[in-house]
Parts: sequence; C-alpha cells; structure tokens
Amino acid sequence: HQRKSYKLRRRLFTGLNYLRLRYGLPIPSFFLASIQSGIRNSFILFDTVREITGKQIVTDSTKTYQRGIDLYMAKPNQTRIILLSRDGRGFIHSNIKRKLFSIDQSITNWKKIYEKALPMLQKLVQKEHYLKVRYEDLAGETHNELSRICKFLGIGYERQMIEFSSKVNHATNGNNMRFLPDPTIHTDDTWKESLSERTLRIFEERAGAMNKTLGHN
Repeated sequence: HQRKSYKLRRRLFTGLNYLRLRYGLPIPSFFLASIQSGIRNSFILFDTVREITGKQIVTDSTKTYQRGIDLYMAKPNQTRIILLSRDGRGFIHSNIKRKLFSIDQSITNWKKIYEKALPMLQKLVQKEHYLKVRYEDLAGETHNELSRICKFLGIGYERQMIEFSSKVNHATNGNNMRFLPDPTIHTDDTWKESLSERTLRIFEERAGAMNKTLGHN
C-alpha cells in the first residue's frame, strides 16, 4: 500500500509541476517541496563530485524532461540542456525486443514525451543553452558530434574523452560498454530490417511528423 500511495503522490506532484512549467500556473509550494528539495540535493552532489574529482563539468543523464528543466531553471547560468533523441522506430523496436509495451503503446509513449518536452524546452530554455543531438550521429560520427557538443559547452574536445576503460569508474548504473577495452560506439539500426511494413506504416501515420521534427527522416 505504501508503494502504491507513493506512486500516486509522485504522479500528482509531477502533474502539478508540469502545469507550473508548461502554463505558468501558481502551485502551492507544499506540492513542489519534494521536487525542489531533490533539485537542491542534486546540485550539492554535483558540487561535491566536482570538488573531489577536480572537474569543471558534471553530466547528469536525466531521463525525464521535467527534471532537466527544473535543474536548468534553478541555475540557468551554469546549466546546459542536451536533448539526445533516437529515431522513434529504433525506440519502438527496442521495446518490442524487450517485450515492454505493445506497438501501439510504445508509439504513444514515445510521441507523448516529445509533445510535452519540446514546447517547454523552447519556452523555458534559452536557445544558446539548448542543443539537440541525434543518437545516430553520436554513434556514427562520434568524434565529430562530440566536438560539436564540446563547442556548445565551451570546452575543447580530446579523443581520450571516449576511452572509458582508461579512467577510474565508479558506476551505479548505465551501459556496460564503459568497461570494455574497445571504446567504439556501434550504431544499432536493426529496426530497419526487423520492423514489419505494417509497424512502419502505423508509426509513420501516428508519429512520423514528430520523428521528422527531431531530425529523423
């Protein structure tokens, strides 16, 4: 029961925070206290990591757009947003392989994220603080794309940046490739051969326009 009530509260607070961010509605601070506390704690963690490692930049691989925007709005002068997107058809194929959702639900979930996220990013994040990156470019032209990202962040690019195994890592989650001796990133485009014509047609009808908005043709 506690887990169920926690999920319900979280959905309520997330929904209210969405209304605040998207439409500027005034929301009583009580409902946002846990979210704001989480953001403050995140910056304490970031500052601690930077102090211990001597690094200038900390990357937060946030998976939810609301958290990313909340972080940015808390400290816009020292926060930058990088929106990493993958061709929606690749996302759908991944869900099908892992049997997470049906085709219809996968398309709905994928499209809904960007329908909500893009307007808020455009409204709340300064243009020069926001960069779109395609997974296909990052995997296929890794050095060129990382150079573009580094330029956006105002730092120099060094090829050693992707030599994960040469550095000390303290991993709590993420991709196991960080521990492999070969740092090469391989593009996974198996969806091109695996998705049926019917699935591709359904995706194009329902989410093709959004896919193109993100730069995936």
